[in-house]
Amino acid sequence: AANAIIQQSLNSQATALGAVGVRPTGAERPRIRLNLPAPSAAAPAVAAPQSQPAIAPPGRAPMMASAQTPAHATKGPSVFFGIVGAVVGGFLGMLGWYFLIKATGYEIGYAAWGVGVLVGIGARIPGHSGNTILGVCAGACALIAIIGGQFLAAKSTVNEIFEQGAKQAYETQLTYAKEAVQAVPTGSDAEIKAFLAKESAKDGGSADPNQISAETIKEFREKELPRLRDFASGKRGKQDFDKRMKEVKESLVGDLLVLKESLSLFTLLWIFLGVGSAYKIASGGSD
Repeated sequence: AANAIIQQSLNSQATALGAVGVRPTGAERPRIRLNLPAPSAAAPAVAAPQSQPAIAPPGRAPMMASAQTPAHATKGPSVFFGIVGAVVGGFLGMLGWYFLIKATGYEIGYAAWGVGVLVGIGARIPGHSGNTILGVCAGACALIAIIGGQFLAAKSTVNEIFEQGAKQAYETQLTYAKEAVQAVPTGSDAEIKAFLAKESAKDGGSADPNQISAETIKEFREKELPRLRDFASGKRGKQDFDKRMKEVKESLVGDLLVLKESLSLFTLLWIFLGVGSAYKIASGGSD
């Protein structure tokens, strides 16, 4: 009876342990299980968040707008500075073109083309970007620079030749006046006839004094002889002569003749290329 009671007690304990899922064994120690996270290698890669543009607070929005305004407002000043650059480039190009012609004595055509390129670059660099206004201004400056430099060089050469000719003309006139005063001391008809016949023979005309008309003698005595006496005595000397020559030299007609003679078909070709290059560079057509 006692053994039956002990056996029943052991069976009830085994049943209770089986109900809670514990299986006691003599060779196995109880295990402790912990719920740990999976290794980091198995975790899916998380992409780094992309940086988003900072949004300014509403109170600072006007400041941002005002800070961006100058970038758009620079168009006006850029055009102005571009025009100034074109003028400066044209002035420098005109001086270079002038001194090149003076130094070599020739009109080197491709140098005129280079003047146009210089003007275009001078307009484009301070203008930052090309536009039609800069192109037109650069073309006009290039045209003035090329024609102006060539005109100044031609005018300088003509002035040198003119001054030499004026000096020779003055000396010739002075010699003629002194000879006339010596040949016609009293102003008689015989003296005037002899002097005019002598001068006519020098020019290939008749040397016969009898062919000198009375009207010619009268005109010489009343108009020409007094002027020659004043010139020979110094009353109407070199200063008056130079003054008359200067008026002729600085006349508008003389300048137009110089400009006309200085231009040729090849010059017009190089002017066309120079003006075209200046316009293309300054307007942005070469980009």
